[in-house]
Amino acid sequence: MQINTRSRAIREALARVRKRIPVQDWHAISSFLTRISGEREWRAVGAWGYVDTLWAGLFPVLGRCFEAVPGGQIIFFLPLLRLYSRKAIVGVVAHELGHALRASKMGPEWHEHMQRRWQRVEHEANALASRWGFRSHIRAMRNERRRTLNPYLSSPEKKFLGRIHRRDQEQVCHHRQVRLLQHAAERQTRAKGEPTNLHSCQ
Repeated sequence: MQINTRSRAIREALARVRKRIPVQDWHAISSFLTRISGEREWRAVGAWGYVDTLWAGLFPVLGRCFEAVPGGQIIFFLPLLRLYSRKAIVGVVAHELGHALRASKMGPEWHEHMQRRWQRVEHEANALASRWGFRSHIRAMRNERRRTLNPYLSSPEKKFLGRIHRRDQEQVCHHRQVRLLQHAAERQTRAKGEPTNLHSCQ
C-alpha cells in the first residue's frame, strides 16, 4: 500500500489510527488498498459542472484500459478536508479505513454492493472506527460536518466553479500552445528534409 500524499494532517492521522487498529484488521486493510492519496484541487462533476462536495472516499482502482483491478484506493480531497480540525480528520481517516476493512470481505463486486447499501455502509464504518477507539473522533467529524462543512458548501458555488473553470482553461491553452509549437517544428523539420521525431532523446 502506497501513501501518496504530503499532507501532514493526513499522514499524522494515519499513523495515529494505525496504532489502534488490531493487527488482523490492519493486515486485511493494507492487503486490500493499493494506495492512499490526496487531491489538492477542486473538482467539477456532471454535465452542469457542479462542485464535487466529497471530502474523502473509497474508490475502485482502474487499469490502463479503465478496467477494474483488484483492491481499492482511498482519496482525500484536501480543499474540503482542511475545513476539519485535526481531531475530526482522525475520525475521517478511521471512517475510511473502516470502509476498506468492510470492502476487503465483500469480494470483487464490493463497490457495487456498497453503493446499493450506502446508508448502512456508513453506519458500519462509523461503528468499526468507534470499536477501534475513535468514538470521540467520529463524533467530532459528524459535528463539524454539520456545523462547518455543510454551511460552507451551501454558500454560492460560483467562486468554486470560477476557480475550476480558470484552471481548466489555463490547462487547455497550455496544451494548445504545446501542440502548435510541435506542429510548427514538424513543418520546419520537414521543409529541411530532416527526421520529424520530436520525442527522440538524441
